[in-house]
Amino acid sequence: MFATLTVAAFVIAAPVPKDTKPAGPAPRVLELTADSDGKVRVTVTRTENRKVMTSIAKVVNGQTVIERIEREIPTQRAVQVELTEVNDLMIYTANGKEADKAQAFKKLADGGVVIVSSDGQKVDQKYLKLFRDDVLVMVATEMLVTPTTMPRPSPFRGAAAGGIVVGPAVLPAQAIPVQIEVQAVPAPVAPPPPAPPAKPPVEKK
Repeated sequence: MFATLTVAAFVIAAPVPKDTKPAGPAPRVLELTADSDGKVRVTVTRTENRKVMTSIAKVVNGQTVIERIEREIPTQRAVQVELTEVNDLMIYTANGKEADKAQAFKKLADGGVVIVSSDGQKVDQKYLKLFRDDVLVMVATEMLVTPTTMPRPSPFRGAAAGGIVVGPAVLPAQAIPVQIEVQAVPAPVAPPPPAPPAKPPVEKK
């Protein structure tokens, strides 16, 4: 006679983690519209070499000589380019699937609403759950918002990217000490009252 021993196995379930915050900054929603020529353009930030003249002081034969030379310095500026000309552009859909660029450009030929990454990295899916699966998501370093490409609302649609006129951002003014010279101005002195008219001499009898 065999005794049967039944062992109950208790499975401890792993604790369910709380909802974590999405990684990275929230993306921005961009409305694209076609310009008057029928092309869709976006604002990008590109670095270009700009030629400038600089002055260098040199000592020649004991005398200081100012020499003017031309140099190239890298300069960032906002430019308007066609959507198809954005460098290193990656397009996928809100459900995380990579999109065919040719089909995406065809879909946006007349404009549309897209999601743009704010840090040049893929957008966290927690953000994208707020959108339909077929919404296009764009990732490109050139499309990052910088102080020179901060959009400001405009009533003129199609004037720039997505009906938004892009121009230099208005940055807060820095506190610059200003020395003001105040001169003491003497207060105006009221003129003395006019003297009474002289009386005519009295003739003695």
